[in-house]
Amino acid sequence: LQRAVRRKVRRDTGVEMLGLSICAINTRSEEAIEARETIREIVMSTEGGKEMHGFYIDLVDKTMNFDVMLEFGVRSIRSMREEVIRRVLEKYPDYDVHINITHDFTEESDLEKD
Repeated sequence: LQRAVRRKVRRDTGVEMLGLSICAINTRSEEAIEARETIREIVMSTEGGKEMHGFYIDLVDKTMNFDVMLEFGVRSIRSMREEVIRRVLEKYPDYDVHINITHDFTEESDLEKD
């Protein structure tokens, strides 16, 4: 799918895409939906957590993957990641948790000026 999208964009616009991410989400499993909302609450209540997206949980293999966007100015990525993982494992101790950290490079004050 990623290759097909890249080819179409190149053909239609002349733009060569260097990166494209497609995130699968569990939309039909009540257990997955509940876990996603629980993880979102954990991320949003952890200092520096701005957003959680790209959540995918494998209920059979007991793995979960998600992206955490950090607020502008967060200094310790390691501390943030460790805190989120610790809190997730309190709720889901049997899972292997994988987090991709992304950054918000905008400052609220800059956005308010426009």
